[in-house]
Amino acid sequence: MNASSTITYRPFNYYTGQLTNSTEILDLEKEWATTNPNFQGPDAAAYAQSLLDNRVYISQGADAYMNFYAGKITRQQLDAKLGGLAGQGYKFYDDVADYAKRDMLLQQYNVNVANASDRNAFYASVTYRHNALEDKFTANKNLGLNLRNTAYLTPWLDFEVSTYLQYADGKRQTYSPMSPGYGVMPYDVLKNADGSNFTMTADRRLNANTMGIINQYNLYNMDITPLDEMGRNLQNSNSFMSRSYARLDVKFAKWLNYQVSFQYENNNMRGNTLYDKNSYYVRSRVNNFAGYTADKGFFYLLPYGNIYNRESQLNTAYNFRQQLNFDKRFGRYHNVTAIVGSETRNMKLELNDQTQYNYDPHVLSYDLIDAKQLANPQGTFFNGSFSSQDQGFDQEVINRFVSFYGNVGYSYDDRYLVTGSLRWDRSNLWGTNSKYQNKPLWSAGLAGTSSANPSSRPAS
Repeated sequence: MNASSTITYRPFNYYTGQLTNSTEILDLEKEWATTNPNFQGPDAAAYAQSLLDNRVYISQGADAYMNFYAGKITRQQLDAKLGGLAGQGYKFYDDVADYAKRDMLLQQYNVNVANASDRNAFYASVTYRHNALEDKFTANKNLGLNLRNTAYLTPWLDFEVSTYLQYADGKRQTYSPMSPGYGVMPYDVLKNADGSNFTMTADRRLNANTMGIINQYNLYNMDITPLDEMGRNLQNSNSFMSRSYARLDVKFAKWLNYQVSFQYENNNMRGNTLYDKNSYYVRSRVNNFAGYTADKGFFYLLPYGNIYNRESQLNTAYNFRQQLNFDKRFGRYHNVTAIVGSETRNMKLELNDQTQYNYDPHVLSYDLIDAKQLANPQGTFFNGSFSSQDQGFDQEVINRFVSFYGNVGYSYDDRYLVTGSLRWDRSNLWGTNSKYQNKPLWSAGLAGTSSANPSSRPAS
């Protein structure tokens, strides 16, 4: 019996050596502004204002230049803004490291037990893993049990059985502050100077037309606060896997034995994600299906509330294999080896996915939706997309294989070799027409050497 453990600690580090810093980004933005001919002449203010209205560029540096040319800030205010940004270095990536990531800690613990005699060999192991990954809300753990026993029943018969069981669960952060839903620059932040979480407001990202619709019809707020979004919409999963194996080895003679084995595997996985109604994902999803028509007035095709997605996946597989092995020397010069066998495999995947809208996790209630209307919306403000898979789907995949094979080889004086092989395969992946399936593969070969090692040749 023995026990062991492995603990791995890995500090978070985001390499910025090949990234442009705040000063370099501002130099590029300055070059863009000073060399842009549209910022010169009597129409410069109108051009700059059109860029602001349409939110063509949302970076703070470009925004400062556009406000300056639009006449909204003075040269002194522009220089002060750019000077403050230039001193930020890699502020955004520093904030990611400080507030959005953590040092990774991987733990593994093992206990092994083994016992053997002339008639039996037994082995068992238990492994526990607990991993806290770099995303603050991503972690997983699993427990595995492995059992194996080999019985030497007679001098000519061995029997081996084994099983492996594993239970796992985990959670995964679906929102990445590195891709927060808007473009970021090195001088951007995740925390404000007063310690509050930074919010990228909708009016800094969305054009004037979109903001006009949001304000006129009082649509849901489209601000994004990355550090708040991180803890929302977490994906939870758990699974149970079992794999069992049995093998029989029959020795008819020193030169002839038969092996047969069977393996069965079952993997049941369940996952769910509760998309929080306060998350940007839900607010944006619902707004995308808001609209107005003369006969219906203002409407939401998708109800506002939590969106709950759950999926279950069942994988089953079995493998049956048998093989007869022949290896015999005749006299001093002749040796024959041969194998013949068959293998049967079956793999099945069953997948079920369901999504429910305005879901209440306390009373397990939800609202019905009109999927056909959502798939072809009329009168909506924005181009929301909805497919049948956004409501639910089932999938089943079955793959079956049957193989028969044989191989024979003859050598003379360990110098000359003649081989031949034949294999015949069937599978449901190849269609139903038998003329495309009943085509065995075969090969034949000849080989020879100029000399053999006499010392390795058995005496007659």
